[in-house]
Amino acid sequence: KLINTLLEMQYALLWGLLLVRLAYVTRTEQAGCALYEDVDEMVCLDRLLITPSLTLSNTSWIVEFYSSWCGHCQHFAPTWKEIVRDTAAWSSVIRVGAIDCAKNDNFQKCTEYGVKGFPTINVSQVHTGVP
Repeated sequence: KLINTLLEMQYALLWGLLLVRLAYVTRTEQAGCALYEDVDEMVCLDRLLITPSLTLSNTSWIVEFYSSWCGHCQHFAPTWKEIVRDTAAWSSVIRVGAIDCAKNDNFQKCTEYGVKGFPTINVSQVHTGVP
């Protein structure tokens, strides 16, 4: 009975990861990162993608919480693009993303992550279950 329960849990986890992956593929284009449209190596996150991406990932994440209207963020954007390109070869270990907190749909999620100013950089560790 214990083995069946463990197999069911494993199946549910794998199914959940598959759904997150499918959501990631279909939603990243919709998420839109206004300051980073030209950076292919970066993951554009939104309110639906950020928590599953950070908590169910087998990699660590570095995420920039920014606001597209913020002058500091606009000034920092070239540096972030450089970080993204410099870490692209390490994508099996660490992923780099960004979320535009200026979008109404994302604002509450940014608040939940403790963002109080822009830009804010968040580093999440792998397999912690905590963003």
